[in-house]
Amino acid sequence: MWMALLVALAAPPIDTARLEAALAGVPTPVDFKAVVVVLDPGDAAGRWFGWQDTADDTDWYPASSLKIFPAVAALELVDGGALGAVGPSVELRFERPGRPPYRRRLDWLVGQALTQSSNLAFDRLVQLVGVDALHADLLGPARGFGQTAVQLRYSDSVDSLLEAPAIQAGAVRRPASESAGVDRCTVAPSCTSVAALAELMRRIMLHEALPAGERLRLKPRSLAVLRGALGARKPRGTEVADALVAAHRPRAVRVWHKPGFYPWWRSDVVYGEVAGGRRWIVALAGRGKRDALTAAAGAIGRALAAGRL
Repeated sequence: MWMALLVALAAPPIDTARLEAALAGVPTPVDFKAVVVVLDPGDAAGRWFGWQDTADDTDWYPASSLKIFPAVAALELVDGGALGAVGPSVELRFERPGRPPYRRRLDWLVGQALTQSSNLAFDRLVQLVGVDALHADLLGPARGFGQTAVQLRYSDSVDSLLEAPAIQAGAVRRPASESAGVDRCTVAPSCTSVAALAELMRRIMLHEALPAGERLRLKPRSLAVLRGALGARKPRGTEVADALVAAHRPRAVRVWHKPGFYPWWRSDVVYGEVAGGRRWIVALAGRGKRDALTAAAGAIGRALAAGRL
């Protein structure tokens, strides 16, 4: 069960019956997967609901929804002091033999990866952290994300995520490195679960309300960068978030999310705050076109708005 992901958090059991009732008669895509977390006022752990036993499935491709993990890890790297006394605005210089170096600020890369969904920004964030360090720390079992792997390049500008170039970050120079990678996924070199996506979003958005042991290793400036990028309007891939918002009308809902779409897989993880104080997280995945999850998202939104979840 997905509880293996969150064993250190003592999360409540997952309820599959109520989500099945909420989606009765609603068309869902092939290989549909879902997790819904309802956060009542004063509750940061949440009540978890799942679609059948799909919450911890890793036999699917999360595409751009996966970009949230290296964004967090890169900001944790900076906030942990590995690059010296710098913050998220640190300038990074990636060496490219025979070509001018690739120069960007870290906060710019995070914004590009999470708002514009830039594949190159994602690749650079993974290279900055390093594949080995990423899977040993944030994606290590001790932190609850041992079923997630990030090691497949997304852009044509990078040969492989398993090979990182030398990187100048502030006053610190990180030498070029190589990784053997990890063997965690069943379909592609990179994978995660809807439960892991929901849990990472919970830790980002509820950081200040969480016990110290559950918090990400992020300072306020880095949290602001993450939340700003997730909360900004996306140029595409807003179908799930829009359906959840529409289902609550006339009540206003503010959302933060990271959609993913790649040939046949569609996914999104959405944190919502409803006017009046109720909060929730919805993580969905399934096969199909960009609107493949819209009907299910609308039905879940209506169940949330009516208090049936």
